[in-house]
Amino acid sequence: MGAGLLLTACDDTGITDAGENMRELQLVMGTSETADATNGTTRALPTGYSSYGTHYSAGLPAKAKIQGYVCDATTGVYSGVFSFTDESNVRKWTSRISIDETGTLSRYFYGFLPKEAVTSATIAPNTAYENGAVITLNGLDALLTSDICVVVGAKDFVKDNESTPLPAIESYTWDAGTADMATRLGKFNVTIQEKKVTYLYLLADHIFSRLQFKMNISADYDKLRTIKVKKISLKAATNSNQVVNSVNAVITLTANTTNTTPITSVAFTNTLATTGNEKSVAIFDKTEATEANWLTLTTAVQEAGVLYVPTNNTTFFLETTYNVYDKTGYLIREDQTVVNKFSLSELARSTGYTYTITVTPTYLYSLSQYDLDNPTVTVH
Repeated sequence: MGAGLLLTACDDTGITDAGENMRELQLVMGTSETADATNGTTRALPTGYSSYGTHYSAGLPAKAKIQGYVCDATTGVYSGVFSFTDESNVRKWTSRISIDETGTLSRYFYGFLPKEAVTSATIAPNTAYENGAVITLNGLDALLTSDICVVVGAKDFVKDNESTPLPAIESYTWDAGTADMATRLGKFNVTIQEKKVTYLYLLADHIFSRLQFKMNISADYDKLRTIKVKKISLKAATNSNQVVNSVNAVITLTANTTNTTPITSVAFTNTLATTGNEKSVAIFDKTEATEANWLTLTTAVQEAGVLYVPTNNTTFFLETTYNVYDKTGYLIREDQTVVNKFSLSELARSTGYTYTITVTPTYLYSLSQYDLDNPTVTVH
């Protein structure tokens, strides 16, 4: 059974109370697990969905936002921002969307998250909103530390008794169970109640790939030198080595009744960096920290960081800053920087890739050989 994340909070969009026609929506979020490319397995959705917050290495951002769209069958769109807060051990989402209509409404719910990842966004019907939607996300960084997701299914729920207290997040599970949960992929139709809280069960899926980096040092080099890493950062690039700062994404969603993903296409376009304005993203940065916080490499593989990337760029520049010590602890070289280029054969959406960076010497024939102080790295 997938775990649910039940959340409520104040919306910061500046929407004022519309009186009789104000609709309050609260969310229960589930996010698909990223398939691991290293073991070749892919889980059938929605098996393996879990709370959205678990997909952040450091937990859910303190002020995360979801952009939601409530649409009628043709062109009408009401939009609202669902804001997240974590105060007094209460972790909640909520939004109040002003809908200038009366009565119980049958509508279609679309959205993406986190809203902070884009500079702007638009939505259009896929011929009609009952058939799906086309969501355009502009200004996405070409390397993200947060996981960009789009809503791939929605279902409404209203409690029989509103006085019943909501369960704590730690104990909350999907009320409808796994079987019913499996019917919601590709289904966006929801019924929104008037003068009642409508709970929306949402499923979200990833539009980027996940890159996980690990580091170690070769056994031969470990006998001679100690490497302490201060910073690791990356730049994304095209196959012609042009650095990419940001991308726009056009996501086409097609509604279905077959319990399959509604994402029929994701198209990316690049915004290239200009001279002197190349954007890099750090996955590990302890340059301002004490030595105890640096990453001391050993022969054992250690976690170095995670980034999320669009599937259209498969070339990366990896920059590492480190100190070199002899085995007595004497500092030989300080704040050395090495840049390595590596290219991937392909990237698939919603798929995770793990790369181990191994530091190796070029030569080992003499302890006094200067080249020992200039190790090379291998990405595999």
